[in-house]
Amino acid sequence: MKAGTRGLGTAAAAGLGLLTGALAALAAERRTVRAVRARLDRLETQVAHSQRHTNLANQQHLHWKLLSKAIDSPELAEVLDICEAPASPLERRQYLFANALYTNLLFYYRIGNLSREEFFGRVRGLLQNPVVREY
Repeated sequence: MKAGTRGLGTAAAAGLGLLTGALAALAAERRTVRAVRARLDRLETQVAHSQRHTNLANQQHLHWKLLSKAIDSPELAEVLDICEAPASPLERRQYLFANALYTNLLFYYRIGNLSREEFFGRVRGLLQNPVVREY
């Protein structure tokens, strides 16, 4: 009986060792999976952020192209209803350029190249210009 009991004890110890090893491996795998998921979440966030910047840059480029056409052509500038009072072609070009400056500052702020304080400081300076104040 003692030999049979000894065999069962050895088998139980071996089984317990295997179970402990399997649980340790499972715990390590879970940590690895969590780390991979966290990394994937960070990468997805970075991709979304990059895509947002790309979209903003494309919109800024399109806006500038449209404003440039309106600044260069009085006929196209007339399409934009700048203000209720009639404006000369020179004033209209100045208003359009002021709009382009403001939009550029806003874009820089949105992509993180300007802090909120820097943005407001520069816009404050832009709004102190007599031509822009009339607009």
